[in-house]
Amino acid sequence: MDKEARFVNALPKEGRIEVTAEDCKQAQIDGVTLSAYLNKKYEDKAEYRQGLDAFDAALVTAGIVAKGDVKLGIESSMVSKFFTTTSSRLLFPEYVNRTIKETITDQPLLQYVVGETVTITGDSMRQPKIDLGKDSDNRKALKFSRVAEGAEIPTTEIKLAEEAVKIYKYGRAVKATYEVMRRTTIDMFRKTIELLGRFIVNGQYAVVIEVIEKGDGNNNPATVYKRSVLNAGGTAGVLDEITLLKFLMVQYPINYDTVITDQDLYLQLLSTRYNGQLVTGVTEYVPFTFPQGIFKGITVLYSEEIAKSQGGNSRLFALNRNLGIRKIIEQNSSIQENEKYANDQTQKMFITENAGFAKIYDEASAILEVD
Repeated sequence: MDKEARFVNALPKEGRIEVTAEDCKQAQIDGVTLSAYLNKKYEDKAEYRQGLDAFDAALVTAGIVAKGDVKLGIESSMVSKFFTTTSSRLLFPEYVNRTIKETITDQPLLQYVVGETVTITGDSMRQPKIDLGKDSDNRKALKFSRVAEGAEIPTTEIKLAEEAVKIYKYGRAVKATYEVMRRTTIDMFRKTIELLGRFIVNGQYAVVIEVIEKGDGNNNPATVYKRSVLNAGGTAGVLDEITLLKFLMVQYPINYDTVITDQDLYLQLLSTRYNGQLVTGVTEYVPFTFPQGIFKGITVLYSEEIAKSQGGNSRLFALNRNLGIRKIIEQNSSIQENEKYANDQTQKMFITENAGFAKIYDEASAILEVD
């Protein structure tokens, strides 16, 4: 008995799952991933799968070892194993889909700059908008002021955005010969997918930066503040502590917990020793606390996508991570690639995600120009 046969026999007969073309077609009709469809279809047999989800059980049934274990002396199968039977061939697109989704989810960059992720069924979305600018009627209406008897109560209005946020495809295509597929283990193949995922994430990270600066199509670019205005007594081109702290307060009560900088400002933040007492508020006699969170820990990110201002000055992008950016994903956008996967994946694989980015609250992001 070979290694893969032993792996198959590790599951009882009741726990084995053989995927058919009808399963893939029905998952697409239902608008769900193949994994979700299989879990639903075989939920009554979950107890026989020894903790595996339905898709992993299908891999085991096909004799595909997707992940090796050196300690146990188990090596992952060759990629060509996916193409030995009709059933195993149908598993390949979902394996790629699951791996790339895990990679995108695990990448820390988007976790730091995306406050919310939603899934839609179309290719665009009009989202709720509320203008809370300092001079807006909505902001004024939020003041807790006394209302005379019979007078109109101030109203804060929530509207749909004027323009829908559009969804675009992000992805890569990789071409490989059959010899590569035949001689490459799934473990090594997975690393290739994960590497591609990093570049997809980095591309989306660049889009987030663009949305912060220029807006999401609803005439909502970020407000730009200049160092010379916030701190006239500071030094040109230097992000000193007073400038930074004043900038963090410009949109109060919204505070910023994430900043994205170019290389110059990143190195300044990394190497400058700021006055700790200004941050902690501790004097020799009286301890101070800052419960509003304005001066608490700031996440500092670097991006090569942040260009200098027209005057050649470095810029710092600030964001309230929870209220700043919404990622919008088209539901099952990679399902459209299934036919290509099944027909020609010994030569080419497509890794894609249809997504867009929008501002949740316009005031939750701003730009500091260190002039």
